[in-house]
Amino acid sequence: RTSEETTTTTTTLEESPPPKSSPSSPPPPEDSKEDLSFEGEPPFVTCIHCNRQSCVRCKIPAHPLLTCEEVHCGAASQATTAFIAATSKACPNCTFRITHYHGHACHHIRPGGGCPNCGVHFCYTCGRRGTSGSSCGCRLFCSSDDVIDNLDLQPFPHDRRCSCPICPDCRRGAPCSQCNGFCVVCRGVVRPAPTEAKDVPTWTPRPEDG
Repeated sequence: RTSEETTTTTTTLEESPPPKSSPSSPPPPEDSKEDLSFEGEPPFVTCIHCNRQSCVRCKIPAHPLLTCEEVHCGAASQATTAFIAATSKACPNCTFRITHYHGHACHHIRPGGGCPNCGVHFCYTCGRRGTSGSSCGCRLFCSSDDVIDNLDLQPFPHDRRCSCPICPDCRRGAPCSQCNGFCVVCRGVVRPAPTEAKDVPTWTPRPEDG
């Protein structure tokens, strides 16, 4: 031979398998993976539609002030239960607890998707299935009229007319990610709700300059 024989080999590369999820981060339910993204300390997940965090272990809104053990069997279990009841409502179908802060959109849970856990639509005020207003006769939106006179301060500041808790994340002129800037906190009518449970007993609703 006057030249070496050359052999060309074509190799087909397969896609690498996706990385395994961390064992400390439990996966969301199969039917809701597209609606959830993991953020912060597990087991909290954030809905990509409304930005609300929930605890996938307890099936209630995220509870940064309490551990999962304190939620279920803490030393102050009665206070914990009352605290959760005042800051969230149970879905009438699956009992998944949902928070709707005062003045943050309408009482319909939730346009386009219903309960983030099972998809049922219901009224946050009365818990009836369907659309707030047309199905049950409740107000579609929170009332900001005389809101201070209609606040119950324990176990967490909330409007007794609709049960919606005052937002702890909004600030005057600086809405949180769930607010359009017109809630009673953003408008300076009411102070932001406490961010820690221990501060609830000493919280007062009126702004310092009000």
